[in-house]
Amino acid sequence: RPDKNLKPSRAKLELPVDKLIVLFVGRMEIEMGAQNALSIAENLVTKNSDICFVFAGARGSLTDKIDLISRNSNQIYCRPNVPFDDLPYYYTSCNVFIAPTLGVHACMGVSIKEAMASGKPSIVSNSGGIPEAIRDNKDGEIINLKANGEIDKEAFSNAILKLINNKSKCIEYGKSARERAESIFSLKSTTKKYIK
Repeated sequence: RPDKNLKPSRAKLELPVDKLIVLFVGRMEIEMGAQNALSIAENLVTKNSDICFVFAGARGSLTDKIDLISRNSNQIYCRPNVPFDDLPYYYTSCNVFIAPTLGVHACMGVSIKEAMASGKPSIVSNSGGIPEAIRDNKDGEIINLKANGEIDKEAFSNAILKLINNKSKCIEYGKSARERAESIFSLKSTTKKYIK
């Protein structure tokens, strides 16, 4: 559920209470967008000292790389194998959620729905079923893949910088995302659809 007070969650997770936090949740694999998220993070932390990136999720082939980079940065955090019970704290602690998923990935992702349910704005790629969840300029922002199927990292970076500094737009997107999550992804709504 949405929680406007970020500080308790950040304190529990030992994250900075005075920074803007961008969250990636997923298995730390290339196809899940972890490499793209890391490239975007490395680009943006050099441009803005007020932004932090948190990578939370199951271990994968990129975990060691992300962890090594995080050890040498006070703006990138690697949190592998996050217990399910801790995920709500991660969603609560962030300002913006990202899913720079590759085009070969067909589903819309549980983490996107969890971010929506938490009332968080998302910046996502238009791969697979993601546009079925996030409505562009309503629940978040959708960044089109390049013609070659790759992530447009520059467009992602620009969208993050623009959105994370616009508190009213974050609130607007987050509220809309929560309403959409309740209407199409909640247990109540999905049970009704299943019965029908």
